[in-house]
Amino acid sequence: MLGLDGDWHSVDEQRFWYLPLPIVHRLSPSSAMVRQQELLVVTVWGENFQSSGALTCRFGDIMSMSATLISSTKLLCTLQERKDVTSLLLTVSNDGSTFSLPGLPLQIKQPWAIVACSPSMGPENGGTVVTMEVTAELMSPPDGLG
Repeated sequence: MLGLDGDWHSVDEQRFWYLPLPIVHRLSPSSAMVRQQELLVVTVWGENFQSSGALTCRFGDIMSMSATLISSTKLLCTLQERKDVTSLLLTVSNDGSTFSLPGLPLQIKQPWAIVACSPSMGPENGGTVVTMEVTAELMSPPDGLG
């Protein structure tokens, strides 16, 4: 069908809007020490962030719990679920399917826990050299600690 604008159009014509691909420049924090069950909110600075119901942050293959638009250059991404990983690549999508490339790494560190202390006692006035063995905390601390 010939349109009023002089161009040919199909009867089933559909309109498409192309959103510019988001670009991620910086994360804060770029490295975080969090327990397994804690939420992690990351501030993302970049370009072309759009207000849409499909605005999404992705941490590796994990979708964010929420993505909150602050401006076209700043958003907040919340990560809840985490696997036992030390680095996740953070990418952003305006439409929920096409993500920014290459993304930026987010380093996740497990908190440390004291598992052994030697000697376990010493004089009140101090001066005793103490050796401690620590490990990454993989479980919640006992009640009363933490």
